[in-house]
Amino acid sequence: MHAPTRPAALTGVALALAVILTACGSTAEVGDPAPSAPGASAAATASASAPAAKPKPAAEIGTRANPAAIGQVVTISQAGVPQWEVSLSAPNLDATAAVAAANQFNEAAPEGMVYAQVTVNVKRLADEAATPWIDLTVEFVSAAGTTHAEYDHSVSVDGTLTDLGEMYAPATGSGLVTIAIPVADAAAGTWTVSSMFGDPTFFKAV
Repeated sequence: MHAPTRPAALTGVALALAVILTACGSTAEVGDPAPSAPGASAAATASASAPAAKPKPAAEIGTRANPAAIGQVVTISQAGVPQWEVSLSAPNLDATAAVAAANQFNEAAPEGMVYAQVTVNVKRLADEAATPWIDLTVEFVSAAGTTHAEYDHSVSVDGTLTDLGEMYAPATGSGLVTIAIPVADAAAGTWTVSSMFGDPTFFKAV
């Protein structure tokens, strides 16, 4: 048997080398991520360049969302004409003992409720005479949204708003309002003062 000729040997070596190179060429290479689709890139750019949303403006003072502070003076108007300056002071969200001591015939507050008191300070602004407790309504709105008024559970105490008589500008006066309110989350409630045909002005509970 003859040994392979030199050209044949070279051919065999070339074939083996080609197989090795082919195998090496199939190795995967991790490169940079594929470029994003044009639409996705445009959306990302638009999102990045969009102006930030403007913060919501604060609610007007005297609304339920932003009640006036105790001691803060507000003006109550009627048909656009200022009628009264009003402020609240000395709130007591559990005046049950004081109410009981004021009159032995005062009934206890209903279950789950207590008597709350607040002093209402008024100044007459309009020229014509008016009576505060007729012109103005004072109520309490609980954290749960229920509204409570003096006439729900009437009691007898001294120095009430109803003791004030007719007033001309610039007369001033103060009087106590007593309302039975829910015990739960009382401090999260609000007092309200409104004119006969006007929207209520809200005050913090304490």
